[in-house]
Amino acid sequence: MKHIVALSMLITSISIGTTATASESSMRPGQWEVTTQTEMVGVPMQIPATKDMSCITAEEINKPFMGEMDAGCTLEEIEKTANTHKWKLACTENGQKMTGTGTFTFSAESYSGVMEMSMTQDGQVMNMKTTLTGKRVGDC
Repeated sequence: MKHIVALSMLITSISIGTTATASESSMRPGQWEVTTQTEMVGVPMQIPATKDMSCITAEEINKPFMGEMDAGCTLEEIEKTANTHKWKLACTENGQKMTGTGTFTFSAESYSGVMEMSMTQDGQVMNMKTTLTGKRVGDC
């Protein structure tokens, strides 16, 4: 269970980082509402969707894509335009390996994205799919 929580927290931090780092993006600064839904293949428990509010400044929008990564992680940008970001992620820590891909599409007032992650520990594979939607709800 603790690995599920850790992986979920990593995905949440990636998604929040992605929200705020759409370099040269068409996104507008302001107050954003982000809905995150995570599905885990083969796990009987349903992870409830979460909604978060975030004030995203013009400076944050122009930061490098994804911000800072953990020391055991590498990020490869596959495609980056003003409206779309695609990337691959690979992490290794304490015998755990995780790989993933993400695609996000931005507009001035909204975005949507999908991240698919796979984690291997002690020969066990866990797959997770996270869908995110964001909408600008006003000024900060």
